[in-house]
Amino acid sequence: MTEYIYGDVLFLINFSMDFVCLFVAGKLTKTKMRTWRVALAAAVGAAYGVISLLYSLPTVVEILIETAAAFAVCAIGIWSGNAVKLLLKTAVFYAVSVMLGGAMTLIYSRLGNYSAYIESGGNIVTALGDVPLWVFFICAAASALLTKLFTVLLKSRVRAKTCELSLTFGVRTYELTGFIDSGNVAADPISGTPVIFISTRYKDILPSGFSDGAMPDGDFVRGLRAIPISTEGGSELVFAVKADKCYIKTKGEYERRDALISVGKEEYYGDCDALVPLELV
Repeated sequence: MTEYIYGDVLFLINFSMDFVCLFVAGKLTKTKMRTWRVALAAAVGAAYGVISLLYSLPTVVEILIETAAAFAVCAIGIWSGNAVKLLLKTAVFYAVSVMLGGAMTLIYSRLGNYSAYIESGGNIVTALGDVPLWVFFICAAASALLTKLFTVLLKSRVRAKTCELSLTFGVRTYELTGFIDSGNVAADPISGTPVIFISTRYKDILPSGFSDGAMPDGDFVRGLRAIPISTEGGSELVFAVKADKCYIKTKGEYERRDALISVGKEEYYGDCDALVPLELV
């Protein structure tokens, strides 16, 4: 029996798995991610998976190469400049990969017909039967439930409902209080940078001409971003700018965050001055 492996199919499978694992690892380690970096890293990992089939090396050497490849993938996709944290992120990436890979193998081997492409009678046929439709629906429902459970558990970890903000524009720094809102998912559609909405009482801290989240009517504002958001009244565009420095404190010391700042429509957010996405905490 001759076994055939199709490189393009294997690349797509590896790319999908690596992308998901990198994304989950990034979320678990609270890493600011850019889609193009995660996609590039997943492509590198997928290419390595195909190339690794072309050679046979001693086990120890293969382990070292695979470990180096995992570090490279994480460095490309979710490294934020800290070498120590890269070790942690790579470990999390490994753990997620093992769990997800094990789950997929279990589904196909126990609930499907797990085998491979084979040559029979001079023809190439597939012995990999499709997973039954009912199994697909059960797995999809289980994935949705697990996602919901993970979200609930993640939110429960954030006990604080408020935080302290330090925003710097030019030479001026402003101290505000922020209300942590899991419903604030506004972000730059290109970079994915989250948006903090500040009270209308503080609109003057933004660059000249910027008012109430609308297009500035004065001089051009450097780094202006158009952010599409959905509200109860429908969809609209708001405009935001990036703070020169943004620090957030919930417990202990301030931690620097990458955020865009826009003027909201409220004078107060509870008793706070701004609406802060949960993602930034």
